[in-house]
Amino acid sequence: SQFLQQLVQVIGAKNDSGAVGQVVDFLGTSDNRALSLSLVRSLGDGLKRAGSSLDKLAGVKKIFALANQVASDNKASEATRLQAIQLLALSNFAESGQTLFALLNQNQSQTIQLASVTSLSHFTAPEVAAELIKNWNSFTPRLRSEALSALLARPERATALLQVIEQGTIRSADLSSPQIKFLTNHRDATIRKQAAKLFAATSTSQRQDVINAFQPALNLPGDVVHGKVIYMERCSSCHRYE
Repeated sequence: SQFLQQLVQVIGAKNDSGAVGQVVDFLGTSDNRALSLSLVRSLGDGLKRAGSSLDKLAGVKKIFALANQVASDNKASEATRLQAIQLLALSNFAESGQTLFALLNQNQSQTIQLASVTSLSHFTAPEVAAELIKNWNSFTPRLRSEALSALLARPERATALLQVIEQGTIRSADLSSPQIKFLTNHRDATIRKQAAKLFAATSTSQRQDVINAFQPALNLPGDVVHGKVIYMERCSSCHRYE
């Protein structure tokens, strides 16, 4: 299987129309769905290296239709479905967007959802950002991380992300320090300015919230014995008191 993947990828990279056409014809008639999907993806990767794409091939719509069908088939093995979802990244939003949106459902495994987010991130359609944001509250932390990567990947999505952070739909605390830095140093001046203003205000607000939360502790009576236990558990590895 790995040898065939490499071979097909080489054929795609050479972009010889005759050889590529033979591969597509063969894959379109193969009964092994998992192998077909895997090899089509390899062909697409090879074509991409040559500056071409699967979209330009005659007969490929049949293969993408199969990939959409397999990706949505809950009775198919997860491995085969993943192959199909990954292949859909090489199609276009019009053909595969709705299939991938449906796979963001909580009823799907996290692995299927993650693969769907990754494939959606390859499309330029504005609907992608809107759908990821719509599903935000149902996403696990791992899915949110992948969704943020997709939202940050394109300027128009980054703009949409900043808008919903400002509205409170997504918390600024959900972004990591590198992600915030990426936005505040973005090559797009409008995004850079908006992020700097938004995160400066958020940072001040969060800092004050922390101060307010711990302020009452100043009025509590001290407990030296308990404090020593905490110190030995959490501080003594780096700090010395005695």
